[in-house]
Amino acid sequence: MSIFLYNPDKKDKTAFLDEFVVRTRIFDHLFWEISTDKMIVPEQHYMIVGQRGAGKTSMLLRLKYAVEDDQVLSKRVIPVMFGDEQYSIGELGNLWERIAAYLEENHGFEGIMGEIEPHIHERDYEEATFNILIKYLDQRKQDRIMLLIDNIGRLFDKFEINEIRRLRQVLQTWPHIRLVAASPVIVHYIVDYDQPLHEFFKIIRLNSLTDEEAMTLIRKLASIHHEEKKIEQILTTSPERVTTLNTLSDGIPRAIVLLFREFLDNEHGDVLSDLERVLDAVTPLYKHTMDKLPPQQQKIIDAMALHWEPMEVKDLTKTVRLESKVISAQLRQLEKSQLVLRSRTKTKNHLYQLEERFFNIWYVMRYGKSIHRDKVIWLMKFLVAWVDKEGLAESVREDVKEEKRGKLNDGTFKIYELTYSFFERIKIETGPLVEENGSAYFSSGMKVNDQDLLNAFEKEAEKGNLRKAIKTIIDVDFEKPENRDRMLKYLLENDSRLLVLADQLNNAPSHKGVRSSYFYRAVAFTLAYFSVKRAVIQHAEKDATRIMSNLLAFIDSNYQEKGISPREQAMLLMLMTFLFSAEYHNAIWKVLLYFDDKKMPLVFNLVRYYLATNMNEEVAASRLSTQLLSVLSPEHMNRFITGIQEMKSILKE
Repeated sequence: MSIFLYNPDKKDKTAFLDEFVVRTRIFDHLFWEISTDKMIVPEQHYMIVGQRGAGKTSMLLRLKYAVEDDQVLSKRVIPVMFGDEQYSIGELGNLWERIAAYLEENHGFEGIMGEIEPHIHERDYEEATFNILIKYLDQRKQDRIMLLIDNIGRLFDKFEINEIRRLRQVLQTWPHIRLVAASPVIVHYIVDYDQPLHEFFKIIRLNSLTDEEAMTLIRKLASIHHEEKKIEQILTTSPERVTTLNTLSDGIPRAIVLLFREFLDNEHGDVLSDLERVLDAVTPLYKHTMDKLPPQQQKIIDAMALHWEPMEVKDLTKTVRLESKVISAQLRQLEKSQLVLRSRTKTKNHLYQLEERFFNIWYVMRYGKSIHRDKVIWLMKFLVAWVDKEGLAESVREDVKEEKRGKLNDGTFKIYELTYSFFERIKIETGPLVEENGSAYFSSGMKVNDQDLLNAFEKEAEKGNLRKAIKTIIDVDFEKPENRDRMLKYLLENDSRLLVLADQLNNAPSHKGVRSSYFYRAVAFTLAYFSVKRAVIQHAEKDATRIMSNLLAFIDSNYQEKGISPREQAMLLMLMTFLFSAEYHNAIWKVLLYFDDKKMPLVFNLVRYYLATNMNEEVAASRLSTQLLSVLSPEHMNRFITGIQEMKSILKE
C-alpha cells in the first residue's frame, strides 16, 4: 500500500481526491468564496493555519484541483502552487520570476522568461519582473492567478521588510493575484501591530480532528483499499485504539493515516503497540528535526519535552543551566522554526511548550527515562478508560426511564445495603479478603501469572461460581494498576455479578494484607459508581454524599505509594459528573479536599477548569486550559463539561 504522508502532491490525483474526506466543510466554504468572486478588484486573501500533519498541504492541493476542474473558473484563473521548500526564492523578485517560469512551462506563456532575463541583474529587477508578468496576463483570457504557497512564514523570513510592504501593496492594488497561504502558526508578520501584514489575511484554522472525523478517515481509507470488514471489526470492538491515538497526536490526520496502516499490519494490537509502531514511522522525520538544531536549542527542546507542561524562562534556566537572555534568544529562534509555542499571559512571564504534542510524545518515549515514559503510558491508559462518555449518558437515561416506571426501587435497597455493608466491613478490617487456602484450581504447584488468574476468575464468574472465582485471585498482585484496572473494567461491565460478588465478600472469612486491600478498592469503586448513580437519579443527596465519603476515606487510608490507577481516576471523573449534574456541592468539595494536583493532577485540573468556567473566572480558566491542552485535545477537555450538561438534561427529562 502506497500512502504519501509528507508529499500529497506526489499522489495520484484520483486517489488523492478519493481520500480527501475530512475538512470537507472548510474546503466547500473556502472554494465557494473563491469561485463566486469575480476578481475584478483585489479580493480577500487567506491564511490556512494548522500544525504539522494537520492537512494544510492537502487543503492547498484540493483547492488547486478544484479550480482546474471547474469549467467556469478554470477559463480565467490559473492555480500556481509552491511547496514549503522554495530554496530558489530569496527575494520578492524571485517569486514573480518563479510564477513566470511556471506559466511558460505549463500554460504556454512563451517568451515571458526571455523578456525577464535582461532585468535579472538590474536594480529594478522586482518591479520589472512583476510588470512583465502582469503584461502577459493581460494578453490572455486566463488573466488571474490563484497563488498557493505552503509554509509561507519561511518565505517571509527571507524577505526584507520593504519587500513585505511591497507584497502587501501589490496584493491590495492588483486584482491579478489572489494569495492562499498556509502556515503551522499565525506568524508574527500578521499578529504584530507594527508589521505590514497585520490583519491582512482571513485566517482559516484546521483544528484537531474530532474522534468522529478520525473514524470517518479510517473508514474511507478502508474502502479505498478494500479492507472494510477488517477495519469495521477493529472500530467496533476497539474504538479506543482510534480515540486514544487521536488525542495523543492532537488530532492530526497524518497520525490517523499511519494508524490505518498499523491496523492492516496488526489487526489484534492494542493502544500501546499502535503507539509504538506509529512512533517508529515518524522517527526519521522527528530525528532529522532534532539533528539539525544547534546544541543549545537541543538542550532546550530536551528540557521542555521531558517536563511536558508549559514552562517559563526562569524554569528553563534551572534545567538547562543557561542565562535567561540566552534562553529567550533561542526560544525566539525555535518559535520561528515552528517547534515551540509561546502562550501569552497577563504578565511578562510567558509560557512555552513544544508546538506539536506528538513530537513531544515521540521524544519522551524515545529519550526519556522510565519515569517520563510512564507519564505517557499513564495518560494513554486514562484515555482508554475515559473513552465511553456516550455509554455513561445512555446508562443514566435508561435508569431514569426505569425510575419513571417505578421499577428502579426494586434493586436500589439491595445496592445500598451491599454498599454500606461493604464499606463498614473494610472500615473495620484494613484489608479483608477470603482465606488464603488457595483454590484447588491452582493447588498443583504449577506457575501461573496474574493474567492467567484473572482469566480463571472471569471463567468461573461466567459459570456463576463466585466463591470459587474469588479463590482464584487470592494471589493476583493487585498492587499493579493494570490488574486493578482490568478487574474494575470487568465489574463495571458485569454489574449483576458485582452484586453477587459483593454479597459473597461481605460474608466471607477475612484476611488482612496490602494486595487484598487493592482488590477491595476495585470493588469499592464499582459499588460507589452504581450507588451514586442511583442516588442522583432518585435525588438522594445524603446517600450520595455518605457513599462518596466512605469511598474517599477508604482510598485515602489505602493510598500507599502506588497512587490511583488510570481507570480509577476515570471512574472518579464519572462520579464527579454525577455529583455536578445533581449539584451535590457538599460531596464535590469532599472530593477536592481529599485529592490535590499532586495526587491526581489531570482529574484535579479538569474539575477546577469546570468550576472556573462555570463561575466565569477567566484568568483561572485560561491558565488551567493552557495546562490541560498540553496533554488533552479541546474535545477531551470539553467532554467533562458537556458530559455534565448532558447529564443535567437527562435528569430533567
